[in-house]
Amino acid sequence: MTKQIFLILVAAILPGYIWADEAAGPTSDAAAAVFEKAYPDAFEGVHRENNEVYLKFRGHSFRYDDHVAKTEEEAMATPDIEDTLKQIYPLGPSAKALSPNADPGRIRSQPLLEVLYGSTEGEVRSDLVPVDFVGSKVAFNRQQGAADALAAAGRELEKLAKEHPEIQPYFEKLGGSFNWRPIAGTNRLSAHSFGIAVDLNPDLARYWRWDEDPSSYRPDEFPFQIVEAFERHGFIWGGKWSHYDSMHFEYRPELILLAKQASTKP
Repeated sequence: MTKQIFLILVAAILPGYIWADEAAGPTSDAAAAVFEKAYPDAFEGVHRENNEVYLKFRGHSFRYDDHVAKTEEEAMATPDIEDTLKQIYPLGPSAKALSPNADPGRIRSQPLLEVLYGSTEGEVRSDLVPVDFVGSKVAFNRQQGAADALAAAGRELEKLAKEHPEIQPYFEKLGGSFNWRPIAGTNRLSAHSFGIAVDLNPDLARYWRWDEDPSSYRPDEFPFQIVEAFERHGFIWGGKWSHYDSMHFEYRPELILLAKQASTKP
């Protein structure tokens, strides 16, 4: 029996089977558990059909694993839900840049974000609310607890800035929040389009497209108490990507929950 025939037979027997030729992410059950906790008002459970696993959000079903091996660029262009979870976000301090193409959270399912936060600019705008954030008013999406999470992070950061005045400049000139636009160099919508991302002072940031020498970037150049405060409230940091964007913080509570689970495993 050839390897290909064997894999096809096993996939037919085991629902949700992860093909051996594809790096596996968390199981669909593990993913369902973090999505249920991250988005309790939107997640509607798991169902199986023709030996495939689907996660359901607000009446929309998403195939968990399409069984297609992809490069990172291919995964960013056409991800399944598993692709968005494969790279575990590294919690806590990091003294060095990640290995090439280690971009935990940079792969996003745009169809899922559209279901969670709005599929048009008008829909997203209708859910934006002003959030007090370390001396600024920031427009953020009220859906899925995103605005509340930013407000909580802001209160913690405002207190930190009073205790550590050296970090105050990072909040004095924000790079932006809601902006309906594609990611630079692509036709995919930015997380900013959904009102779930905020950029701190760009004058104090490093971005892989701007730098003459990206190899010189190190995450510990950035005040880590800022990063930890955001992470405590469900945000990931673009400074932990190999394609780094150190001003960028994005509300992705499922990735923080998954990271916490991974860190407690023996």
